[in-house]
Amino acid sequence: MASRGWQRERVVWTVDTTGTQVAVTTGVTTDQNGRLVGVLAIGDGPSAVLDRQGNGSVQVSVNALQTLLDVEELQALAERAHRRGPR
Repeated sequence: MASRGWQRERVVWTVDTTGTQVAVTTGVTTDQNGRLVGVLAIGDGPSAVLDRQGNGSVQVSVNALQTLLDVEELQALAERAHRRGPR
């Protein structure tokens, strides 16, 4: 994947739900009004603005963290059920 041309970029490689490698990119760029904004993009898809001016971007970060915690909780429940065996 090529650079997006943002002023600052950080890329983390992970896999999507099919196991295909995908880049998750965060960075800083300017929006259509010339403001500096944080942005997030997955793969070659569109980017989402991450600012703190009421568009829900902070909630995106909170939701992502909560989702990771949900995964840990569900994995722990599945492991406990597996150890107990069939009923």
